[in-house]
Amino acid sequence: MNYCCNCNELINGYKCNTCGNKKLREVKGEDFCHFATLNNLQAGMFLPILEDNNIEVATMPQYNFPATFFSAGKSQSKKLYVKYKNIKRATELYKNYIEI
Repeated sequence: MNYCCNCNELINGYKCNTCGNKKLREVKGEDFCHFATLNNLQAGMFLPILEDNNIEVATMPQYNFPATFFSAGKSQSKKLYVKYKNIKRATELYKNYIEI
C-alpha cells in the first residue's frame, strides 16, 4: 500500500488520485491517513467512539464554499485522519456506528 504525503491518502497505484503526486512511499504504521469525511453531527458522535477505543484521531474542517473571515469555524463537515496501524479497528467501529 502506498501513501501520499501531500494528501495523507492511501493509494493502491503509483499516482495519487487526489493531487496527482507520483512521489509516493510505502505507508508506515504511524502515518495519519484520511479515514472518512463526516458531517459535523456524525463526526461529533463518532469521534468519542474512536477516543474511547484509544484510537488517535486528527480532524480538519471541510468547507463546501471558500472559507472567509465570516465563515471561519462554520464548516459543514470534518475530515478524519487515523494512524495506519489503527485503520482496521477504526473501520470495524465505523461499520458498527453506521448500523446504529
